[in-house]
Amino acid sequence: MLACAACCALPLLIGAGLLTGAGAALAERMLLAIAGVLIAAAAGMWWLYRRDALYCLP
Repeated sequence: MLACAACCALPLLIGAGLLTGAGAALAERMLLAIAGVLIAAAAGMWWLYRRDALYCLP
């Protein structure tokens, strides 16, 4: 959720002059990297949950 808020704030920061083109490019790459890590973590947690749920069948 924090990454989503940062992504939505990016155009406002650029428009206000607080973030230059190079800073925006760096921020965009960081947000994409964070999103990739979060997707990988969610997939891993889903896999662990499914693995445990399959072995706990009565």
